[in-house]
Amino acid sequence: MLNPDVHVFMEKAEKAGLKIDLREKEKAIHIWMTHIENKKVSYARETFEDIVSLLQEKG
Repeated sequence: MLNPDVHVFMEKAEKAGLKIDLREKEKAIHIWMTHIENKKVSYARETFEDIVSLLQEKG
C-alpha cells in the first residue's frame, strides 16, 4: 500500500472503530520494517522489536 492509500485506510478504520498502530518514518525506504539487518536503516530494528513486543503482550 502506498502512503496516501494508508491514510485513506486509516480514516476508514478509525470510523469503523478499529485501532491501528501506524508507523511512519520521514524519507524511509519502501518496506523499511523488513530491513532489520541493514545498519543504514537503524529505525527498522527498533520498530521490529516494538512490534514483536506488542505481539507477545497480546499473546
